[in-house]
Amino acid sequence: MRKYAYYGIIFIVGWCLWGCAGPNIYHNFKDQLDEEVTFSQVLKDPKSYKGKIIYWGGTIISTLNMEIGTQIEVLQKPLDSRKNPRKTDQSEGRFLIRYPRYLDPAIYAPRRDLVVVGKIAGAEKKPLGEIEYNYPLISAKEVELIKQAPSKTQTSFGFGLGL
Repeated sequence: MRKYAYYGIIFIVGWCLWGCAGPNIYHNFKDQLDEEVTFSQVLKDPKSYKGKIIYWGGTIISTLNMEIGTQIEVLQKPLDSRKNPRKTDQSEGRFLIRYPRYLDPAIYAPRRDLVVVGKIAGAEKKPLGEIEYNYPLISAKEVELIKQAPSKTQTSFGFGLGL
């Protein structure tokens, strides 16, 4: 009986630790990141930070497939302690991700949160409404979607014993 309890405890602890882990790509590239480089610094002067490897997150605005791969426009969001984009209205701006392979726009859809590891490749001016916006351009090594929380519209059923 003790043997099963021991395995049960190991399973529960492992499952909890797995659930607490941040996105895998942060841990895979942690040693390569220039974590001192902030989004606001790059937004002010993208050319000065060209070649630096960053880890940023945000919410997808649009996804466009091109001959050279996929371009994703992202609204930057600050990261929480798990290295995921926070659920907040705060943002320092927008940036573009260039990924060398095809990513399906139905999956990498607007309002989905993601994180990216990549090199700062400079900036690209594009129209944003009636202005020209200077987007920091990231050449992505890896892009990871953040799992969506279950929909609150789903009906759930449960029971319990009260005292």
